[in-house]
Amino acid sequence: MTFNTAFKHVYAEKLAPYGFQKIKGRRPYLVRMVGDEILQAVSYADAGTSVRPYKDFNVVWGVATVYRPKINLETNPRYENWMKNYVWDASGHVTFQYRDDSPLKPGIHYSVGGNDVDMMEELARSAEAVIQNALPRMDQVKTLDDCMEILGSDAAYVYDLGFEYECDEKEGMLNYKLYTLEEFTARKKKTVDSVEARYKERRTQIMNEQVAIFRKFTEDERYHQKVLEEMERRKAANQEILRGYGLKV
Repeated sequence: MTFNTAFKHVYAEKLAPYGFQKIKGRRPYLVRMVGDEILQAVSYADAGTSVRPYKDFNVVWGVATVYRPKINLETNPRYENWMKNYVWDASGHVTFQYRDDSPLKPGIHYSVGGNDVDMMEELARSAEAVIQNALPRMDQVKTLDDCMEILGSDAAYVYDLGFEYECDEKEGMLNYKLYTLEEFTARKKKTVDSVEARYKERRTQIMNEQVAIFRKFTEDERYHQKVLEEMERRKAANQEILRGYGLKV
């Protein structure tokens, strides 16, 4: 059994009681919906530190909303910015390790002293770490406001709709749903106030550009309607994508 297959098997069993399910397709995402707007996902990424005969991996989790340009669960979680939260074990480590003797050749010296457990045992341990250390945090993500906190910079910026690239996976449209112009401006001002003096000029320029885009949303009726239509289009399209993965939305 490959690690990918084993991960999906173990995690589908361990996380099912918490509402997670394995998606259709080859990528190892375990996901659950919060309402019809918020997606939560758990997966793994190669740690990049493996030394034979040991294999290292990280478990990661993240949240996404239906207001991003496109929900894509066909890519490697390692390269998805929204899957950026690491799961740590009871000792505070984020790297899990098991021993794999299958590629060993006689007469060759290999590293010793690592975590001498098999793949299934370490996968089960990592799944328990998700339940103990990551699920409590995910359980707190119930609203779009909560998502904004988790997403951070991925949802911090608004983009002029006429210049937004389709490949841009940011979630800036959440700002339109959550804040007034005054609230958005106040949030941007905090980012200016928080940086060193040498960065304030550039940060102020960015703030002014951001506020101008948001002001356009509030004052230009045609643009306002265009943004609302785009949000609804994204919501419908992403919900259809999620149904394709086997989710009930």
